[in-house]
Amino acid sequence: MIIIDKDLSNEPITLLTSPVVVEGVLTQGEIERIDEITSTLPLSAPTYDGEERLDIANYKTTWIPYTDATAWLYGRVYDIVCMYNEEYFRFDPIDMVERIAYNVYEEGAGLDWHIDLASSPPCSTRKLAVTIQLSESDDYREGFLEFEIDQRYTMPRTVGTFIIYPTFLWHRITPVTKGTRKSLTFWVGGTSFI
Repeated sequence: MIIIDKDLSNEPITLLTSPVVVEGVLTQGEIERIDEITSTLPLSAPTYDGEERLDIANYKTTWIPYTDATAWLYGRVYDIVCMYNEEYFRFDPIDMVERIAYNVYEEGAGLDWHIDLASSPPCSTRKLAVTIQLSESDDYREGFLEFEIDQRYTMPRTVGTFIIYPTFLWHRITPVTKGTRKSLTFWVGGTSFI
């Protein structure tokens, strides 16, 4: 796992098998704007191939529509991911492949081990996934984003943190035991890895 600050003055390196963690990217004002946008969106269980799979995922989610009111969010997160992709992953080309997902994990909710890459569109064109922490770490217990690479890595939970990772990495969200964990997830992609 690579944890970096906002300074990209270090020598560029290619990282294909590690998440990149960029803490404190979003401001408190931006978090509040996101809370305002998502407060009226209807939540539902996620589906996989059109089916609810409570054995894999029992959180609530919704897609954030692309509108005049949300265009700033789409532009902001896309620009950040492009910057870090160019510096670290160097996947080419990349573009937004889906809308941004807003996720809410309440007590008992989690997401089992999985990858974000699949054989059919749009999942087949996903190259990088991004999770953005919206909840303060003290707002909930457990609910850790973990990766299994050569060992298990637990990601930081600081509000406003971006976790950027290749879609072929195994990861999960451990069940929340108290409180509520909120996050955004989105994917950028292009030509298929396969």
